Amino acid sequence: MTIHQTGAATGWRAALLAGPWPAALAWGAALILTALGAGAVVLPDATSASLIIGIGAAALGLGGLGWGVGVLRTGRLLAPRSTTAGALLTMLVATSLLVSEPAHTSIVGVSVCVALSAALGACAAAAARSNTPAQHLRVGQLLAAAALIAVLVTPALGAVQDGVLLRDDGTVPVVPHH
Repeated sequence: MTIHQTGAATGWRAALLAGPWPAALAWGAALILTALGAGAVVLPDATSASLIIGIGAAALGLGGLGWGVGVLRTGRLLAPRSTTAGALLTMLVATSLLVSEPAHTSIVGVSVCVALSAALGACAAAAARSNTPAQHLRVGQLLAAAALIAVLVTPALGAVQDGVLLRDDGTVPVVPHH
């Protein structure tokens, strides 16, 4: 192994591990997980399992939003091993919602949430193995991360809403504009 493989992360690798990317990945997954959880809670015919998983999902999602704020404030990935475990838990909870309420849980929302969580877990696992210094927040990186997450998360949130509003006959109610 060379020094670059075992030493401190530098360049683009350091930017991915300690820049705005981990926070953006966490926010994207957390927003979708919170929406999935809230959707499971407000279903009129929700089972008790769906309610418990939904409340847990919403709480985990809100925790992910707070973690993302901490990452941006410190400029480095916080608690990489715990973050890896949190990403795995997020994937488990999102897929559990899909299993418990398949007719009202968006496969698009779950897929995007799992993909963002997997990317965050990979960043956290890499950060746990390397010495990544804190990074100064660069506006260009932040805008690129925000744009990528917005492109992925916005349609996923719309699909989550459609899944929750889906009627038993497979139609979605349309609200007329005044």
